[in-house]
Amino acid sequence: MARDTLLEIVNKVALDLRFPTTTQVIGNSDKNVQTILSAVKDVAETDVFRAHAWACLSKPFTIAFDGVTEYWP
Repeated sequence: MARDTLLEIVNKVALDLRFPTTTQVIGNSDKNVQTILSAVKDVAETDVFRAHAWACLSKPFTIAFDGVTEYWP
């Protein structure tokens, strides 16, 4: 299964929105590219959080602070 590069993803979105394509994504100062990159990052982050059962990695607990200790493991 082939996976698209970030550049390919951004250019596909740009074409769908009728924006000009680009040859560089990271460090590009074009506002359209920055907006598309931001949207792609948001979607990727959402997909990662949905794909894993993060709730099982945490549990509630109580800490009693003594006002002196600076680090709690």
